[in-house]
Formats: sequence, structure tokens, C-alpha cells
Amino acid sequence: MLTSVSIHLGATTAVPLTQACYCGLTLVTARADPRAHLPAVLDCIACGRLHPGHVTHRVARFADAIDAMTDPGPKLIFLP
Repeated sequence: MLTSVSIHLGATTAVPLTQACYCGLTLVTARADPRAHLPAVLDCIACGRLHPGHVTHRVARFADAIDAMTDPGPKLIFLP
């Protein structure tokens, strides 16, 4: 499943939707619901199957948020 948290105002998307459909990909355009998946993710972290560093692209301070939010990376974490 691919979740897009933004609105697509253009006539096309960057995701090739026809090919995605053939591969069985589900595209959801809505706000993410992390709370529903949080227990399973925490279990994976506790068992060592998932290390947060493997999916983290950048760690930034809140003071640097303006610059950090322009980073195209997949996962951004803010620290105080």
C-alpha cells in the first residue's frame, strides 16, 4: 500500500498508476493512520527486526526545521 498525504492537483501523478494497479499496489490519498500500525512496529523494534536508523533519512533539530522540511528524503526526524 502506498499512502499519499498530499492532494494531487495536476492532471497526472508521478506514480504510474496503471502499472501500479497491475502490480497490486493500492494508492490511498488520505492522512496516514500511524496509530493503527504502531503496536506492530514497536514489536518489530523490540524484537530487533526493525532498526529505526534503517528508515531514517535525516535527523534535524527543530531550530533547523525550515531547511530540513525541503529535504526530499523519505523519513525526517526532529529533535528538540
